Amino acid sequence: MTKSQKYLEALKSFDDWVVVSEWATRVGEIYPDLLEKANEQAAFLLSILTPRLTQAKNVPKNGH
Repeated sequence: MTKSQKYLEALKSFDDWVVVSEWATRVGEIYPDLLEKANEQAAFLLSILTPRLTQAKNVPKNGH
């Protein structure tokens, strides 16, 4: 089953309107492998972005 199919299956488990956070929680409950992979990817992106954001924060504005 593809990731998209898993997302749709989780969405089909609701009988009424649902907000994205509830849907995401359900995906993680039904497919913990997707949740684990998403957490790994988020950690990786944060490890890349954190030093760049810190560096950008320390650059003086207007060259001063």
